Amino acid sequence: FHYLAFIAPHFPLHALPEDIEKYRYRYLGGWDQIRKERFAKQKRMGIVNTTLSEIEPKVGPPYYFEKDLHKLGPEEVYHPFPYDNLGDEQKRFQATKMAIHAAMIDRMDVEIGRVIDQLKQLGAFENTIICFASDNGASAEIMVRSGGHDPSAPPGSAASYLCLGPGFSSAS
Repeated sequence: FHYLAFIAPHFPLHALPEDIEKYRYRYLGGWDQIRKERFAKQKRMGIVNTTLSEIEPKVGPPYYFEKDLHKLGPEEVYHPFPYDNLGDEQKRFQATKMAIHAAMIDRMDVEIGRVIDQLKQLGAFENTIICFASDNGASAEIMVRSGGHDPSAPPGSAASYLCLGPGFSSAS
């Protein structure tokens, strides 16, 4: 029995700069667009046979800390507002957080691939069960940690402590 734990897909959002760069521009269209694209793909694949629900406007953390939200930077949002209502800097910041989230998953996929390659080289792959578990995937939480986040640090770096938040988690 071997156990390999990844922090992805969860928080804090930490990823290598080169991994983030792969997704830097992918999410600039916003969570409304991504939700529609993903839903349309699921419909084409026959996974769903319904209409796309509206985003719940009050999705977000079960707690509200308005006085502390600014510690994460002026671009943070507490609810998944219509993406077009955000300012340009907010859009860029939110898209960057989603790019980091995607980069975390991408890196996890690469590393699991390395494990699979090694199992094959050892002749153990056919006798191996691989399970993936996550406690919540794309979490709508926002965390303000005392001293744990430097808003001047590059998002995704070890000095930052960002969560995906309610916007893009509503698209996942």
